[in-house]
Amino acid sequence: MNYTVVGLFPNKEFANEISEDLEKSGIKNEDYIIYKTNKDSSKEQKRNFWKKLLGLNTPQVQTGAERLITSVACKNAEELANIKQSFEKNQVVKIYEFQDMT
Repeated sequence: MNYTVVGLFPNKEFANEISEDLEKSGIKNEDYIIYKTNKDSSKEQKRNFWKKLLGLNTPQVQTGAERLITSVACKNAEELANIKQSFEKNQVVKIYEFQDMT
């Protein structure tokens, strides 16, 4: 089964650690994306982003200038567990898991 895992992190300083941990666990660079919030975006732009991404009217995580989102594609339950472990090690705020999004 294929999964897409999205992790929300408190700030951008975790980007390098998340990347390193994912690659150490066997996730290829082309299988994940790290999105950094643009500090110049207005609160309304950030709200619209969360609404488009997750269908939320209001973000569950405060929309600060330093938020970080990571999206990872994985192919099996073992990779899924490794990704979640990497996320939790790096103070993930929320994990979203989607199955078979192809």
